[in-house]
Amino acid sequence: MMYRGLALFTTAALLAAGTLSNGQSPVSGTTQFPMDKWQLNAIPNIFVVQFTGDPESSEGRQAARDFDKQMKTAGIPFTVRYNYTTLVNGKSIKIDRDHAETMAGLGSVSDIWRLELTSLDTSGGLPDHTMSPLPMLEHAATGVTRVHQELKRLGKGIKIGIIDSGLDLNHPAFGRCYKTAGCRVQYGADLVGPAFVPGSDPAPQSKPTDDCLGHGTHVAGIIAGDDGPFRGVAPEATLGIYKAMGCAGLTTSDVMVRAMELAYADNMDVINLSIGTTSGWKSWIESQAAEALMAKGRMVIVAAGNDGQGGLFTMNSPAVAPSCISVGATESPQFYSYYVNVTTPNAKWQMARTPFQSQFNATANLTNVSLASVRDTQGTDLGCTEVSNMAGKVGLVQRGVCPFDTKALNLLKAGAVGMLIYNNIDQEMLEVALTTDITIPVFAVEKRDGVKLLSALTTASSATSTKITVGSEYSMFDNPAANTVSWFSSWGPTPFGGAKPNLAAPGSRVFSTLPASLGGYGIKSGTSMAAPYVAGVTALLLEAGKGSTNKTLVSALFNTGTPVRLANGLYHSVAQQGGGIVHAYQALTAQVTLLNSSLWGRYKGAYQFYGASTLRVSLDMVNY
Repeated sequence: MMYRGLALFTTAALLAAGTLSNGQSPVSGTTQFPMDKWQLNAIPNIFVVQFTGDPESSEGRQAARDFDKQMKTAGIPFTVRYNYTTLVNGKSIKIDRDHAETMAGLGSVSDIWRLELTSLDTSGGLPDHTMSPLPMLEHAATGVTRVHQELKRLGKGIKIGIIDSGLDLNHPAFGRCYKTAGCRVQYGADLVGPAFVPGSDPAPQSKPTDDCLGHGTHVAGIIAGDDGPFRGVAPEATLGIYKAMGCAGLTTSDVMVRAMELAYADNMDVINLSIGTTSGWKSWIESQAAEALMAKGRMVIVAAGNDGQGGLFTMNSPAVAPSCISVGATESPQFYSYYVNVTTPNAKWQMARTPFQSQFNATANLTNVSLASVRDTQGTDLGCTEVSNMAGKVGLVQRGVCPFDTKALNLLKAGAVGMLIYNNIDQEMLEVALTTDITIPVFAVEKRDGVKLLSALTTASSATSTKITVGSEYSMFDNPAANTVSWFSSWGPTPFGGAKPNLAAPGSRVFSTLPASLGGYGIKSGTSMAAPYVAGVTALLLEAGKGSTNKTLVSALFNTGTPVRLANGLYHSVAQQGGGIVHAYQALTAQVTLLNSSLWGRYKGAYQFYGASTLRVSLDMVNY
């Protein structure tokens, strides 16, 4: 009998944390949900009960009927939230937790899963000004551009289900429609409603609208957006949108399993899950459901997770499901960013900025403005105490020690017209989160760029001539970390030694669609962005008839990935890159595909590997 906490899922777990909050300590890059915290924050009275037998077998159906009778006989009242009849055999129910042990002893019950509460870091946000569509920069390196232009494959006729926060159904990239004739969004459902929080009763609405998070809209754009210069991987695919979380950015396993069953009922060919919970196990209910989808011939693509700094065994559930394709994140050759132009030294650098336009309202005035290094009363450039001589200047301050708000207020009092923060760690900065209504623009650059500026400002000839101009739109930059695994991408293997992740795809600083209320377009990072890229490529292969079974599809993807190398030329660990970066053109044009997606060695005794012994390997292949 398994009696396990039913974890809540959060997009934060799969969206790399690039927001800088308060500036008091280095960003962690991930959202951590330790098991002891789960146990202390259990949501009472909600359980998923799994019955004996397969859901579509006579034994399984009988167990489901027996459960109702046994609960009545035991005198245990309950309310059903969801019935599961295709992927797993069970129910999500509300009961008094005092009855849980009695329920666990019923003959029809095989496992019980308890609902657990986790927290969500809500600091930061997204720009609230309107952005214009731009081309996706990832397509050239992954061969998608050639597939579109030469092979004319765009995903037409393939159904892709997206289980996420919904979609801005009025976005031009998706046709401003829902389930109407000719609309590409033909399927979907809202399972929870915008006000849903774990433990509450779902209150779904008539349409799966992305009310506030933007996560689902961003994912959908990567898969199938189509708006002028912006084109997703499979822009002619048909979409099914299954909204599994509200504005709180949280969902639960029982909702996830229900969404997977709906996607199966709607005959989705490919199902994308950019949601998960840290360090999962294949036995968990959501992993079982994902595995069942693969067994029924549906391709399930899952984000690996953003706990790469935690080392090995940090794969998410359901990414650990053995047959599913779990996807890690890599760096693209180029990316978009806001920018700052500097006269001395003459340079153009990427920058982060405050997440809301109301805190960036003086951008238009920051043209050829003098830059000055801050010196506070403590003699540092931290700006945590009173500063002076900033009138009409932008102050350069180092991140750390005190909140950004404190630094900005001190500069504001000194007459500064802006604040430029440079990072105190070697890590990208995406946003600068403020809690106070600051009336000067606040933006940031990476540590290496800040050090260069600081050096220029301490040189007598440059101190008075260094001026900056801040750009209010995106500009394109070359990525010095191009084609490497992103620092946040989770590591395998699974707890039982399974080879995960399976593939990698662009997932850092990806430009895609956002709801109109969040600007229409924007940048996000995470394996949440990598998984939909592979989902789109899978649709291109299906359209081309590349795989008659899941096995041939999976093999075509794995065999043709581009291996990731380290700076010293050695290959990066398979435990973080899998089969390498997905390459659509190579996958579609390969003439021979090995059906063996992984090979296993043999061990003698507990740990001793067969060294000089002969190891026979059988390889199956298919010719096209």
